[in-house]
Formats: sequence, C-alpha cells, structure tokens
Amino acid sequence: MALCFPAGPADRQQLAAARVECWRLFADYTRDVLPLRRCDPLPASPVWHLADPGRLMPGAPLPDSPPPSWEPALAGGWLPCLERLLRRGGEDPAGPELVLSFPALVYMEGAAVIGCPLAWRHLAVLLAYGEPRQAAALVATLGKLLRGADPVRLANAVSTPAATSAVAALWMLEGSGLGLSTATAAESGAGGQALAGLPRGAPSAAGRQLALMLSYALCEWLPPLARLVAWAMQAAALCGTAGQQRDPASAGIRGGAAGAGSGGGGNDLYDDGCGGWGQLLLEEPAGQNKGLVRVTASRADP
Repeated sequence: MALCFPAGPADRQQLAAARVECWRLFADYTRDVLPLRRCDPLPASPVWHLADPGRLMPGAPLPDSPPPSWEPALAGGWLPCLERLLRRGGEDPAGPELVLSFPALVYMEGAAVIGCPLAWRHLAVLLAYGEPRQAAALVATLGKLLRGADPVRLANAVSTPAATSAVAALWMLEGSGLGLSTATAAESGAGGQALAGLPRGAPSAAGRQLALMLSYALCEWLPPLARLVAWAMQAAALCGTAGQQRDPASAGIRGGAAGAGSGGGGNDLYDDGCGGWGQLLLEEPAGQNKGLVRVTASRADP
C-alpha cells in the first residue's frame, strides 16, 4: 500500500487505479471484519492517507473535484463503507465496526484541527462530493444513531471519552455548527471580502450538494438533539431544586472531559473543544445517582 500512497500530481494512471483498488479491498475487508488488534484499529488502512481537506462550507464555490487524497476514497466506496460501519457500530457497540469507524473520523494526516471540526471536515467532503443517495443514507444513519442514543450512556461516553457511533454523530453535528459560526465571523470581520481565498460567486455543484445535505441533516439531527438537550436541562433543574452541592466526582469528570476535548486550545476549564456541547450534555449526569434519588424521595414524602 505504501507504493500507492500518497497521491502525486504526476502519478501514472496505473497508480491512481491501484489506490482505488486499495479502497475497494478495505471496504470488502470491513464488510465481514476480521479480528483486530486493539492497539492497531486501522491496520494497513488507506484511511491513514486521507489529508485534511480544509474548510468546506455549504453554498461556497467549492472546487469541482474532491481533494486529491479523497478522490480514490470516494471512487473506492469509502462513503457507503463508513455508513455501514457506523450503522453496525450503533447496533453492536462492542463489535469491531466501531473500532474501525471512530478513529477514521478523528485522525487525519496533517490535520490543522482536531476533534469536532475534524469530524465535520471528514463528513463535509463525503456529503459534497459523494453520490447523493449514498450521502443521504449517511445523514439518515447519523440521525438514527442520535435518536437511539441513551442520554446517560452518551454522557458517560463523552466524559470518559469513549468511542460510540452516537458520539461520532454528535461530533459531526457540533463540528458543522462550529464551522458555520467560524465562517460567519470571518466574513463579518473581513467586511464582506472573500473567504479563505475563494472569490464570491455562484456556488459550485459540490457547494450546492453540501448545502442540500446539510439542510436534510438539520431536519434529521435537530429533533433528537433537542431531546438530548432537554434531558440535560431537566437533570440540571432537578439537581438544582434539591439544593444539593455538585458531586465532586461529577465535577472532576466535567473538568477531565474539558481538558481532553479542548486539545489545549482554550483556558476555560469547561471548554471541551466542541462548542460546549459536551459540557451541556454532562451537566449533572449524576441526576441518575443520589441527587436525583434524594429529589424523588423528598417529593414522595408527605
């Protein structure tokens, strides 16, 4: 595989075809996943050769073709492969599919960002340049993962942190919000000048497709996200009503998650690097524990 990657501008046609074949072989391998070593979740995987595509925004004049390292990935079936891995990972969190899919979203060669923004960039390339029906299937699968997520387990997964398919969906959603807000701020600060060196003008076909898929994603993702937020707010309100002090262990979890998620990018102890979503979801997850029990017991007393 090292002979095929990375892609070069003067590569022969045979090398380009070999890269596509590597992706097809990887997709076939993951269809009936062979035993994996936990220390090497992506053995001999072409995923390691995906380069950071940079910021991709809906409606922007994106290039007509995907970035060089992503073109063979799309041609070799990475989009439906990732959708299948995430879907199966949601069905069986202990299965090997999750071990293959989650690292692919959070690691990328030469990435300028980490965490949520990187997961969004990975998703954005697939939604902008992938086959539309396959891209829509990925959006639908991520929505199902959020709808089926157990709030308590999801909060624990965010705080540990642990890999789950729902957390992957959450990171992609939060990353898209961070990307849009960053782009809006950059445009405002530039006084309407071109963003990221791209001239203003009619959006390209890829930009239009990304905007369409993101609109569909909002319809699929926001309702389950609202349910998760409502749960977090209810848990916080119940614990606040009880007048109990915050559980030190819970506070430690929040602080630890913030430190791990921020990647050293902020000074706020509760900055989790994902726009505060992790903190919101973790707001008093101990509501399932003694605080909530005390509240329930006190309300039951005559």
